[in-house]
This record gives sequence, structure tokens and C-alpha cells, in this order.
Amino acid sequence: MSHQSLDQSWSIERLLRAFWRFRGRALLVCVAVMLAAIAAIFLLPKEYDSEAKIFVRVGRENVALDPTITKQEVIGLTTTRDIEINSILEHLRSRAIAERVALSLQPELSELSPLDRDQAIRKLEKRVFIETPKASAVVVLHCESLDPLEAQQTLAKYIEVFLSEHMRVNHSKGSRNFFTEQIEQLSQQIEEARAKLRDAKTKAGMASLEGQRTSVELQISNSEASIARIKASISANDAKVAALATALDRIPEPLLGQLVAGTPNDGMAMMRHSLFDLQSKEKEILSKVSQGHPSAMAIREQVSGVEQALHKSTADRSEVENAVMMRETADAKGLSAELKTVEGQLAALQDRLKILNDNEGGISTLDSELKRKEARYQIYVEHLEEARMEEALHADQITNVNLLQPATFVATPIRPKKSVVLVLALATAMLCSAGVVLLADSTAPKSVPAYEVVRVGRPMGTQVAH
Repeated sequence: MSHQSLDQSWSIERLLRAFWRFRGRALLVCVAVMLAAIAAIFLLPKEYDSEAKIFVRVGRENVALDPTITKQEVIGLTTTRDIEINSILEHLRSRAIAERVALSLQPELSELSPLDRDQAIRKLEKRVFIETPKASAVVVLHCESLDPLEAQQTLAKYIEVFLSEHMRVNHSKGSRNFFTEQIEQLSQQIEEARAKLRDAKTKAGMASLEGQRTSVELQISNSEASIARIKASISANDAKVAALATALDRIPEPLLGQLVAGTPNDGMAMMRHSLFDLQSKEKEILSKVSQGHPSAMAIREQVSGVEQALHKSTADRSEVENAVMMRETADAKGLSAELKTVEGQLAALQDRLKILNDNEGGISTLDSELKRKEARYQIYVEHLEEARMEEALHADQITNVNLLQPATFVATPIRPKKSVVLVLALATAMLCSAGVVLLADSTAPKSVPAYEVVRVGRPMGTQVAH
């Protein structure tokens, strides 16, 4: 019973004895594994890696709207940098990019069956690795191949195809032609709207609706003010005529003449002035000489002649009163005629204002339509310029994705790695050697140690003779 439990247990002493007993086999297995690893290092195909980096900056692709989108009533959309980077990663990993690269590098794939072509494209996808560091705007691309030059060329073609596709998907194709056609159509519509508005204004007899309305309203206001003034003048003239009719007989005759002539600057006034001068001169001479003096007699004759002439020229009082009344009546008739004229002008202006009111709706509609078309025309012109700039940027291959590091050519293989292979081979050799030793020890015939034979063959209670 103790013998079986001893065989089934592994003690440190037994392990050491087994390794020492079968050291040759262990060493042989270890050397064989190491030789196999060294052979693998030299015989396995070497794999090379090419690396490239692209930088994604903030550009027109992520801060500008498409020119065909109107600028008015647009909801602002915020695109984060993570969304942008992930979008570029998905584009880089798309099947379309890999297929274009495969067909570009191997044109003969187009002649193969769809299954064979699919397998070739999948092999290319497995060779290309795309990643981006955390919190970075740089995308790193790797391409592995058995030939370093092939890895570099494949990765360079991959980036070239991606940049071309990136420009294509961010380009609004046909937007410039669209806006050019829209501008031509709007130009024609604007000319037609202007012609309609011009004809409507010509028919209504106006140059500007607002200006014409302001002018007519100002003239109506002036006419109404003139009518009020004329009516006040007529009332005043009527009162004056009524007052003169009762007061003419009490007005002195010299003043009555002034009412007819206005001011004494006529011939009668000059004769009265001359008579006054002669009478003053006569008094002056009589103060110096007697009345019989020739000078006094001469001056008296002059005064008498002027008085006779003035008397003959002076009209009768009744005629003067009639003249005064006729003048005042004439003034009243003039005011009445002026009132009728101004009232006729006011009626014409009111008719003119009515015509403006009748034509206001149609002219305002035509004017509003013209302004809307001109506003749309200006927006289309701005969008056309944006589309032209967008096409110029596309033609010059200007984008927000820049090549930070071209595909590298690295002559040092990345696989197999000698140090890793040797470490793994050494660990494998040790495990295999241990396994061989343990297996050999388990299958080898068992020999009982001398001390156990003595213990088993000695009777109980006897002494062993030495």
C-alpha cells in the first residue's frame, strides 16, 4: 500500500532523480526545439510594414454648408471632431477604397471571377490596418507585405485613392451649373417684372407710388389751405364793402381820392403838391411885400391857375364813391374766381389721389414681386460664387485632410521577431524536456531501493547483523 502511494506521488527528490536519470533525453529535446526555432527564424517568410499618417484639420468640409442649401431659416448643426474622425475612419475602411486600390495595383483582377476578386480584396483588407490615437486628429495607417517596396506602394496607393474619394464625396457636383441656370432664368423674370411695373406706372401717370402720393397729398393740403385763406379774404372783403357803403359819405374828399388811387403818387397828387408849394411861396412873399406888389400878384395868378386846373381834373364825389365801390367789388369777384380755380384744382387732386388708391394694389404687388426676385437673384449670385470657389478648391485638390507622413519604406522585417521567437522556443524547450522526463520516468521499470528491501524482508522484532 505504501509502495503504490509512493509511485503515484511526485516529490522534489524524485523529480531531481528523474531529471538526472534522463538528462540525455531532456537535453536532446531542448536542443531540437531550439534548433527548430532557429531554423524557423531563417526559413519563415519575412513580413515588412509601411506606415503613413494623415492629419485631419478643421476645413470647409466641416464648417461650411453645401451651396445648394439656402442660407435663410437653416438650423445650425454642430459636428464634433470625434464624429468627423470616425467618419474618415469608416471611409478609409470601406470596401470601395480597398476595391479601387486592388484593381489599380492588379488590373488583372477585373478579368477574374467575382469570388476570386472578392478573395483578393479581402486579403488586401487584412493587410491594411487603420487606427487613430486617443484625443488626436491624426490617423495612422499600416500595410504589411512580404516585400517592403510592395507594402510602401500599396499604402501610397491606398492614401491616394482615399484623398480622391474624400474630395469626391465632399464636392457638390453640378451646383455651379444649377446656379448659372437659375441666375439666367431670374434675370429674364426680373426684366419682365420691371417692364410690367414700368407699364403700370406709365398708365397711372406716376414715377414712384410713394413719391406721387406724397406730392398729391402735399398739393391737396396746400389747396385746402388756399381755399381757407381765400374764403377768409372774401369774408373780409364783404365786410369792407358793407362798411364802405355806410361810411363813404363821411370820408373827406382828399382821403376819398386816395381810396381810389391807393397812394397820392399819381398826377392829381403832383398837382396838389405843386399847389401846396405855390401857396407856401405866396405866404412867404406876402410876408415881405404887399398884395399889390408884382411878385405877389404873379404868384397869386399861378396859384389860381393851379387851383382851376385841379378843380377841373377832380372828379365828382359820386363818381369817386362809385369807383371805390367798383374797386372793392372787383376785388371780391377776383377772390371768388380764385376760389373756384383752387376748388377745381382740389377736385382734380382728389381724383388723382383716388386713381393712386385704385392703382396702389396692382403697383404694390408688382413692386413686391420685383423686390423678391431681386433678393433671390442676389442670393443665387452669392451661392454661385461659393460654388465657383468650391470647384476651384476641388480642382486644386485642397481639402482638410493633409498627408502628415507619406508611406515609409522600412527594410527591417517586423516578423518573425528573433528575440520573441527565441524566448518562446526556450520556454517551449523547457516544457517539452520536462514532459519527456516525466513521461520517461513514468513508463520506465520500477526498482525498489535497498533500504525498502531490508524493511520488507526483515522479521518483526529481529536485529539486522552488521
